[in-house]
Amino acid sequence: MKDGHFDNNRCACHGLNLVVRRCETQSALSFVTSKISKQVEHLRHSAVAQQRFQECQSRFGDVPKHKLIQQVATRWNSMFLMIDRFAEQRLVIGDYANRYDDIENLTKEEWAVVDEAINLLRPFLTATMKFSKGTCSISEIIPTIKWLRNKIQTTQTALLTEMKQNLLQWLSKPEPQYFGKMEWNAVYSVATVLDPRFKTAFFSIPEARDEVITRLTDSVNRQSTNDPDNSEESLAQSKRPKLDEFSCNLDEVAEQSSSQTSAGDVDELQRYLLHPKLSVEDDPYEWWAKHDNSFPNLAHLARYYLATPASSVDDERVFSGTGKLLEPRRNRLQGKKASMLAFLYFNSAAVDFDYEWPKH
Repeated sequence: MKDGHFDNNRCACHGLNLVVRRCETQSALSFVTSKISKQVEHLRHSAVAQQRFQECQSRFGDVPKHKLIQQVATRWNSMFLMIDRFAEQRLVIGDYANRYDDIENLTKEEWAVVDEAINLLRPFLTATMKFSKGTCSISEIIPTIKWLRNKIQTTQTALLTEMKQNLLQWLSKPEPQYFGKMEWNAVYSVATVLDPRFKTAFFSIPEARDEVITRLTDSVNRQSTNDPDNSEESLAQSKRPKLDEFSCNLDEVAEQSSSQTSAGDVDELQRYLLHPKLSVEDDPYEWWAKHDNSFPNLAHLARYYLATPASSVDDERVFSGTGKLLEPRRNRLQGKKASMLAFLYFNSAAVDFDYEWPKH
């Protein structure tokens, strides 16, 4: 990341985590999640309570026989999964509270808060899961955040209206860890334009859109006469002006007109912008492989920018998984062999390999 001059770009999942956690602690949801967390802890750690809970589940055939989920402080989505699973087991929780006195059922208003919170935060879960994928490029941040804002604005709330407004405000904070200035970020904006699924269709600020077009035009011109690496570095380091099955349908918030160029222009960037936009479900890497000869300078930049991940989740998974391999009882394991074991651990699922011994 540092070699590519992307070291100042933050993990998108961490940004979403900060937004939700800040707003959750300042809302009516905080008390309810604290109450649910204590009850889940009891029902998960007490053997007697677990047996009673399973007996109550058996009385409701339509309720899935799922275990309750406890939240983790470092992952906001674990809080959402906790209250979502708790709401799924609402009949079982009520039956348990009526029969035994070791937990207290939520009030009608508290259940209403839970239902509103699930509707309000589900788009955040969708965005978090999207950014967590190893194949998610940094080019998807601007379109997804615009979709997320639109979903929050259109969600109806009665008890969590203040939390809804706070979510929108924190998303728009100008600090680097949030998303208020992302359209002015050179890496985010260039990567978005170079993604044939998005181009300029998801920019909310016309000045930011014009700025990135100018920046790309200058880079393409330099690339045709100078060293391509210099164009990449200048783009990355350029300064901005001081100015459930819940699908993430980005087409909902795409602008109808993605560029202001005319058909008579022959500039490479303008020809690219005039080219029909891909569906959000299509593969941008495959598209660039097919159009490498048509847009050679832009294709070179696209390989550079679209390879940047939207989050550091994949890196953290590797770090955590490798920690399981390098346990204290294997402290003499050499680095080279540990690297090979980690490679097999994370890539064996992608290989169709029969682990059974051959039969003679």
